[in-house]
Amino acid sequence: MIHPINLAAIDLNLLVVFDAIMTERHVTRASMRLGLSQPATSNALARLRSLVEDELFIRTSGGLQPTPKAISLAQQIQPALQQIQAALVVFRQLLGILVIFSSFVASASGVGEMRSIF
Repeated sequence: MIHPINLAAIDLNLLVVFDAIMTERHVTRASMRLGLSQPATSNALARLRSLVEDELFIRTSGGLQPTPKAISLAQQIQPALQQIQAALVVFRQLLGILVIFSSFVASASGVGEMRSIF
């Protein structure tokens, strides 16, 4: 049986760090990609390892190699992060439309007030 996880108790930014490390296969490059320090990224990886009870990445001469559990996790996490990004793009576009519309309404109501003065 799968037990539900309280997402409010989890730092979901760990998933973004995981995705960056999965892509870069190197903590320092993932740090630069995320705009974080290398120690902050390493700390996030340690917290995620503890959370999922797996090493996630094995250090090799060629960089970090994902464990089977990391590969499985990435197959779930990467599409979810892409969906979140797409939703935020749509939200930002809608917000921009609302700002433009409210500016137009404010301008139109100001024009009406000026006409009533004359």
